[in-house]
Amino acid sequence: MAAMFLSNAAAVQPASAPASRQVSSSGSASARSAFEPFVMVVTGDPELGSPDLPGTARRLMLLIERANALKADLLVIPGDLLHDPDRPEQVQALEAALKALKMPVLAVAGNHDDQGMIAKRFGGPYHADWFRGCLFLCLNSELAGEAHKRQMAWLTGQLKQARLDRPAHLFVVMHKPPAAGEELDRLLNEYGVKTVLAGHLHTTFGRQQGSYMLYVVSGTAKVRDKLGLRYSLFKVRTDRVEHESVLLEQQERPYGRP
Repeated sequence: MAAMFLSNAAAVQPASAPASRQVSSSGSASARSAFEPFVMVVTGDPELGSPDLPGTARRLMLLIERANALKADLLVIPGDLLHDPDRPEQVQALEAALKALKMPVLAVAGNHDDQGMIAKRFGGPYHADWFRGCLFLCLNSELAGEAHKRQMAWLTGQLKQARLDRPAHLFVVMHKPPAAGEELDRLLNEYGVKTVLAGHLHTTFGRQQGSYMLYVVSGTAKVRDKLGLRYSLFKVRTDRVEHESVLLEQQERPYGRP
C-alpha cells in the first residue's frame, strides 16, 4: 500500500482500508471516539539534497524500511522534506521514498520547503488531523505578520474545541521548536498541551517545557550533535505516550547552521 496523506484523507484513502487506518480532517464524532493504540515514527528533517542527494535519499529510505518493519501505524515529518524544492530530482526522490511507505504520513512545512507545495500535499499551511481518536495540530513555523496572527487565532480555536472534543491525546507538530516564554509557548501551556513534536535543529533531545514534553529529533539528513542520525518511536496507549529515541545511523562529522 502506498503512503497516504493525512489531510483530505477521504480523497486519497482507499475505500477498502480498515477503519483503524482511516484518518480524518473533519473531527467527526466517529473520528474522535475511535481510539486505538498505535505506533508512531517521527523523523526530523529529511532535507533531501543536503549535504548530497544520494546519501540523504538512502537514509530516508532506510528510515522508511525501519518504519515498515516495525509495522508502524503513522509517520510524522516535522518539516524540511527537501533542501531545494526547485530541483526536480529532489522532488522525485521524495516521491519515490513516500511510495514505499506502508502507513499514512503527516508532514508540515519547514524553512527549506516550498510552502505552497507542502500546503497542497498535506492540507494547507496549518491543519488539524484526527488519527485513531487522537488530534494532531500541525503548524507552520515560517508564517509571519498577519498570516502568523491568523494561525494563532486558528490554534486558539482548535485548543478550545479540543477541550470539548476531548481527544485521547493531542499532539502539536511544527518545524521550529517553540522557545520558552514566547507567545506560542504560553498558549500551549495555557491549554495544557502535553506533547510537541519538532525538528529543525538537527539535534535530538526531549525536555519538559511547562505543561508539555518537547521532542526534537535530528532526522535523516545531518546532525549537529554527537548522538547520530536518529528517529523517535512513540507507542501511544490509552493513558500514556511512551517514547524511545532510536539510532538510525552514526554520523561523525557535525554540520553548521540548520
